[in-house]
Amino acid sequence: MSIRPTRPLVATLALLAAACSDGAAPTASAAESAVAAEVARIDREAATASAPAAGAAAVFLVLDGEAIEKEVAPTNFSDRDINDDVKRRPQRNVLRWFAANVDRTIDLRGGTVGDEGFHAPTRVPASWLRAGDAGGGIRNFLAAAPGLGGRDNDDLLARVPQVRPLRATGLAMLRGQAVCAVVLANDVATNYAPQYASLQGDALGIVAFDVVATRDNRAESSQSLPWVTIRVRDAQATCAGPLALLANAPAPRSSGEPNDLRVRPNVPAPDLRAAP
Repeated sequence: MSIRPTRPLVATLALLAAACSDGAAPTASAAESAVAAEVARIDREAATASAPAAGAAAVFLVLDGEAIEKEVAPTNFSDRDINDDVKRRPQRNVLRWFAANVDRTIDLRGGTVGDEGFHAPTRVPASWLRAGDAGGGIRNFLAAAPGLGGRDNDDLLARVPQVRPLRATGLAMLRGQAVCAVVLANDVATNYAPQYASLQGDALGIVAFDVVATRDNRAESSQSLPWVTIRVRDAQATCAGPLALLANAPAPRSSGEPNDLRVRPNVPAPDLRAAP
């Protein structure tokens, strides 16, 4: 497997610009020093980040193509890396790259305002509880029970209430938490009044990770959400363990409001409820 960059290209470009404040082109040594300093800073942050307590519940999320996409820097995932070659409604295998890179630290995009990549179910529909016998509604979803992707049927994923797209505040609330996620091939479609989301369509599989940090993404787009630095976990073990819902995930008023783009030093503590 080829070695892939794990730092955002935009952060590197910003450092190159900062290395030369007088308008002249930065020297090779200045540019290299700036990039080296940024890499070292992020590595220190990852190394010193508090790991979730042993036995702590992992937050259950749904990710889509805005968070994990192919052939886009800095990850440059191939079709095979992210199971895009075997996507289907009941796909719940671990994404191949994640299975092969446990403990690797990488950056994922948060998406953009109105087109987010991270989505937090905050409640479980009663229909999910009745869909199978895996031990709960989220367990049934992870097992692709009938209606939740199984038998090529995802009718129960059409209008799922209170699945909240995460913007800067919601992403920051995940810092220091373990995550287990189902990854969908396409974008999650969100409705705001009333608030529900469609989780229908092909799935790529599952991933798990610790959220190490979030930081602003100012260079890609005026509406870009923060970068999310993650440390890859064993998805089979993590998703088989205790799971929780981010019950107090912020609820956006619309596709554009609030325009919650920037990481703040203080965010609400996550209210984690055992996933039914």
